[in-house]
Amino acid sequence: MSFGAVLGIGEDLYPLPWRAHDYDTGEGGYLVEIDKDRLNGAPSYKRGAEPEFTRQCGERVYAYYGGMYRFCARRSGLDFGAS
Repeated sequence: MSFGAVLGIGEDLYPLPWRAHDYDTGEGGYLVEIDKDRLNGAPSYKRGAEPEFTRQCGERVYAYYGGMYRFCARRSGLDFGAS
């Protein structure tokens, strides 16, 4: 989710847990019910400075919003020697 931009300048991007997203077919997109004040102190980054989306990154995001992060090595593209 992005927030705080004027014409895309100064935009902060906020990774959110999947449970925070709700797809609305009428709107044709995801709705997120997170109060603006909740974003203060939330994990974020600037466009072009994306973090490496590792297990630790996911755990940090889920810990902030309250929840357990479930890491899926297969979906992340990581190879741990299992087929």
